[in-house]
Amino acid sequence: MSTENISFAKAIEKDIYLLDKDGHQIKSDKNGRPIAPIRHVRCFAKAGRGFLKRDTALQIKQQTYPSKQGYKNSYYVQNDDNYLCLFYEGVSRGKQKKEFRLINYFEIAQLGVSSPDELFYEPEFAFFEGNKSMHLKAIIKKGTRVLLFSNYPEELSDMDKNLLSKHLYIVYKFNSTGTPNVYLRHHLEARKESDCPSEACSTSYSPQTPSSYLSLKASNFQALIEGYHFAVDPLGNIIFK
Repeated sequence: MSTENISFAKAIEKDIYLLDKDGHQIKSDKNGRPIAPIRHVRCFAKAGRGFLKRDTALQIKQQTYPSKQGYKNSYYVQNDDNYLCLFYEGVSRGKQKKEFRLINYFEIAQLGVSSPDELFYEPEFAFFEGNKSMHLKAIIKKGTRVLLFSNYPEELSDMDKNLLSKHLYIVYKFNSTGTPNVYLRHHLEARKESDCPSEACSTSYSPQTPSSYLSLKASNFQALIEGYHFAVDPLGNIIFK
């Protein structure tokens, strides 16, 4: 061990206190009662947007020298950029159900697939959590367009282009905090979400009062999906499949 490392090791054996504005250790409060030294320090690692958090980070490999503390035994990397949203639909416990599963770039790289469509044939992804009645129905990317409806997809079939425009949204991000969400922006909305009034953002879709931005859970996601149910030609016409 170098002299520098030995000096540092000796330094951290000493009690550590908070410092006041003049750099002096604060060992008592304003009433003269002693303050205990700092026992634990929590470190945050800046990682792109936000901070690296263990509960949302990717565990990529184990430490060479194990620790008695299990949480110290892995290397973690930031995992805040989801690449795909897998949309499942089917029957669970006798009820119609829908689910999202978000896939990040690291998971795709580990799979070594050449096309996301290959996930339809991967046992781990073809069904939601192994439930053979919950099939993978669609793979959604950022930029995918969707046509939202209230009750039935047939509502959209007889609409003209202007009316369909109110139902057309673009997927712009996914969020895996808690229950997975898909975030949608109306295709004619040019403002940032932060520039929109609160009433322009919603967690449910209403054709009577369409929102500029939507955050939808799978249970609220009632939509036809571009590439599966319709296409948009160069003139902006919607062509149902």
